[in-house]
Amino acid sequence: MADQDPSSRGLLWMFRRAPADGEAGSASLDPSGSLYTLFKNTRNPFLKRAIAPGPQATGRSAGELALLVRFLGDGQPYVAAPVNRADPYRRRQLRHAAPPPVRNPRFQEPAGLPGEAQRLPLLVDDFFRSVLDRLRADPQSFDDAVQDLAARLQEHGITLRIYAAYQSLEDWDDLMETLEEIARFPSVETFDLFCGALLAYHDLVYGPGPQ
Repeated sequence: MADQDPSSRGLLWMFRRAPADGEAGSASLDPSGSLYTLFKNTRNPFLKRAIAPGPQATGRSAGELALLVRFLGDGQPYVAAPVNRADPYRRRQLRHAAPPPVRNPRFQEPAGLPGEAQRLPLLVDDFFRSVLDRLRADPQSFDDAVQDLAARLQEHGITLRIYAAYQSLEDWDDLMETLEEIARFPSVETFDLFCGALLAYHDLVYGPGPQ
């Protein structure tokens, strides 16, 4: 107790001792000690992966380089666009015999060409309207209208059936009323009825004429 400071009397014994001599941080650490391992945590597998050295560049020998050159040279080269070497392209280059000559080469007749049946109702409606407008504007042109119609029908080889009921048409107003009623339903069937009414009334007025 001789080394105690007189000014420390009355304090606890732990505070009565003077601090040990020595410089801060001079304590030696043993890397193999438990404290060093605990605080440094050098055995952490994640830390080992993070501080692992990078991969070393592997050089190829002269023999491996020769094999690589042979592999790239003998193999099919890479192209950005497809090469026309497949079977479909080869079959296009086959030689075929020429078609036999035609005895009477000519264009197909209009009668043999396929028509647009979907447009017939619209065309028939236009025909009905044009004939009715012509007859309303000039009733005296009835004979000329029927003559033109008969000539067109004969030119195209179109035959019509004239019904016996049309023989009961009384006058011009009865004809126009019948034509206007038929024109309300434009179709292929009503075209025959419309033209048949015109031809039947023409026979009633002028006698048997164009059929």
